[in-house]
Amino acid sequence: MLTLDALCALMRDSGRNLTPRQARDWWTKGLLPKPSRRGLGRGLGTESFWVDLRVLRQAQAAYDLLAQHARSDPTLLALWLLGFPVPLTAIRRIYNTWITKGLQTVRHDGEQPEDVLGRMAHQAALFQAKRASFPVRIREKFADLALEVLEAFYGFDDEPDFEGLGELSANVAPYLNPGFSREDGSLRPNPAAESLEIIMKFIKDAASLPIQQRIMTTVGDHKLIQARRLILLTSGHLRRTITANQKDPDSLFYRLVIGLGQIAIPILVVVLRDEATRHKIAQSLLEGARKLRCSQYKLT
Repeated sequence: MLTLDALCALMRDSGRNLTPRQARDWWTKGLLPKPSRRGLGRGLGTESFWVDLRVLRQAQAAYDLLAQHARSDPTLLALWLLGFPVPLTAIRRIYNTWITKGLQTVRHDGEQPEDVLGRMAHQAALFQAKRASFPVRIREKFADLALEVLEAFYGFDDEPDFEGLGELSANVAPYLNPGFSREDGSLRPNPAAESLEIIMKFIKDAASLPIQQRIMTTVGDHKLIQARRLILLTSGHLRRTITANQKDPDSLFYRLVIGLGQIAIPILVVVLRDEATRHKIAQSLLEGARKLRCSQYKLT
């Protein structure tokens, strides 16, 4: 058993100042599990306590995460992704808030969404052109390709023109990947076009913001927990694979879980509705993790 006063004392011992008033604010917001209470007898009032001693680890993680994010929503999501008990109603609310804000970014007053997406695609092309040093003609092709992807992601396309995507991919891929070289002024057959079709279909079926918004509103607790378990499983395997020489593997693990989970949870929830797909996803994630090498990763 750990009382509120004992928790605050242990937090101070670890270099983290937590007052009883702050702790009460934390469990009101869901950053800590709500404690039990018991009477002290003879008019001495009550005492708050936790039976699960892991509350200390959660309090330490919450303190450190708040120091990074300063706001409760990112901290709540990070705590949940790391496996700490957080109300799932709060997780649904956070994801829906973020997805709604994402959809609102292309709805400015007096400007059509397609114009906003066009500007975003143009900016992406300019950025990529500087990195890959490709000519203006290819920059325009890249902008067209980026626009198709953005329209699928934001849910503004009825049906992508896969034939057009293949042509755009055939023009752009050689400048992005040296493996797709040009011979005698013409392009090789481009396997990236087929891959792009698969990616676009996946975006429309599972990764578009409207799909994510719909599923996160109705998803049951079980599917949310399944998705988190996959993130923890994959991140744990990555941690073992790439941290042999890392001084602080726990820090890297936390960054992997939080980084992957913030993006992947809504998409995984959509995909995991199908039981057969759940096993395929778990297998492919693990197989992909096993292929990684330490030299491919550098912490920034």
